[in-house]
Amino acid sequence: MGSIRKKTATKTVPAGAECFTRGGVRFARWKTSAGKSKTAKLTIGNDGVERIIIESGVWLGKYRNADGHIVEQSTACRDKQAAAAVVAQWERRVELVRAGVISKSEDRVAIHASTPLSEHRHNWLASMRASGRSARHIENAERLTLRACDECGFNTLRDIESSRFENWLATKLDEGMSARTRNSYLQALSALCEWCVKNGRLTFNPLKTINKADENADRRRVRRAMTEDELHRLLYAARWRPLAEQGREDIELALDDLDEAVERARSRLVDHPEFVAKLEHRGRERELLYKVMLSTGLRKNEIASVRLRDLDLDGERPALQLEARHEKNREGNCIPLRRDVAIDLKNWLAERAQQRQQATSKAVTLKFEKARKSKSVDLAPTNALKPDEFLFHVPTQLVRIFDADLKAAGIAKRDDRGRTLDVHALRTTFGTHLSKAGVSLRTAQAAMRHSTPTLTANIYTDPRLLDVQGAIEALPTLSLTTTRKDAPEVMKATGTFGALDSRFPPQFPPTSDKPCLSMACIGTDIEQMSQDNTEGTSFEKSLKTSENPMFSEQLREGGLEPPRLATPDPKSGASANFATPASEASFS
Repeated sequence: MGSIRKKTATKTVPAGAECFTRGGVRFARWKTSAGKSKTAKLTIGNDGVERIIIESGVWLGKYRNADGHIVEQSTACRDKQAAAAVVAQWERRVELVRAGVISKSEDRVAIHASTPLSEHRHNWLASMRASGRSARHIENAERLTLRACDECGFNTLRDIESSRFENWLATKLDEGMSARTRNSYLQALSALCEWCVKNGRLTFNPLKTINKADENADRRRVRRAMTEDELHRLLYAARWRPLAEQGREDIELALDDLDEAVERARSRLVDHPEFVAKLEHRGRERELLYKVMLSTGLRKNEIASVRLRDLDLDGERPALQLEARHEKNREGNCIPLRRDVAIDLKNWLAERAQQRQQATSKAVTLKFEKARKSKSVDLAPTNALKPDEFLFHVPTQLVRIFDADLKAAGIAKRDDRGRTLDVHALRTTFGTHLSKAGVSLRTAQAAMRHSTPTLTANIYTDPRLLDVQGAIEALPTLSLTTTRKDAPEVMKATGTFGALDSRFPPQFPPTSDKPCLSMACIGTDIEQMSQDNTEGTSFEKSLKTSENPMFSEQLREGGLEPPRLATPDPKSGASANFATPASEASFS
């Protein structure tokens, strides 16, 4: 027989509470901060001090399931009679399982249907955390599902309905939410339902029938690629802007004002050479960071995870190893490096080691300054860089820093077509310049580490930077003619007839050894062509003459006789031929 109860807990008696006895039971009465009066029973704690007893708002139900185990769970009911009815339903379902009317899996689905959705979501997030999903992915999944469930009123699994969720998506569409954002909510909540189906908490995914929104028709952010001139300006601004900010006047920094601002900063900070060196070091690091991202296509989180042990700069093919847990597709790849980039990284690491040595020597000198007066102390250099150190310090506000570098370089954040530039646009620039350099699509796909070439060609290739005009100019020239007589000479000049352009493949070899006069030769000097031909006899036999049985037409003085059409004779009924006027003759 099942039972119900309320979960209780004890708390310290609120300050200013009135304690009294009623019917032999001790009570405490107090007012909340909102001015509402509350009363609770008192009990003696383990320390011998009175404490108030706080009861939960809902009733807990306790029963024995079909496997014979005692289960206690929330009935989600505040009314005692309603809670008892829920426990009775649970016990009836147990009897149905024992009788074989329903299966145990269906019984488990029924039990999970009344469990609070927050508990299912908590278990789902723990499952993703155990499988090694990134913290950012788990955080986004929790945020998206929490908002969707709260605004749709999904408190349990049985509350999830496709119609309610579609209405919510339609409301967000009217509020201006993009298609990609709406698909993110759909994907996150559908993933939760799929996990519940996999673990026997749902029989099917109720959101499976909802179609995704067309993101191509509602793209709010379209990235563009940067030109070569813009890249040089960006690297120059990133190199000197940290120091130029100290010499900036009230106006905003511009590319032409960077040199003057740098000189003013050196004059102002002449008494602080260490701070100037720190700013210059920061500028060189940022410039090299952009250069590595532009030459490798690494994402922001990927470049931030690269450590010194991942570099191979001394081999014949310099590269860096990207660990699978830090890569977006979780595969792990060896990223090749340009040789000039490898040299820049070597110089960068040597500079860091030198700064480390200077800082360590200064610290040790200050620490043992008194001891060195009496006895010489040998300061061993500790400039060795540790393999676990990160290659770059990637700030969390890199997006804002990148925007400031764009402004200083004189590069518009948004172009005339509304396309934008951000940190991830460096990856788009990498893919576009690969295509511009003539790299094959399959090689570019491998360099971009994409699963399909469609993503490389359509999303990460900017057609504005490609030489489409040059590709069109490589097509054969087709001249317009006014008369048919001039057509052969024009086609011969353009390469359509006669000698072919060396840029195009040769003509197909002949499939027969019987020469035949092309219809394009009509109207030319046939005698001159027959004299130029080395096989004059064969050539003459191939012409349309009365002796040649291959043709039914006869040559006349004016050329070939126009074709005749067979019509019935009105007197004899036999077919008769009549000549079609020359103006109505046609050639195919």
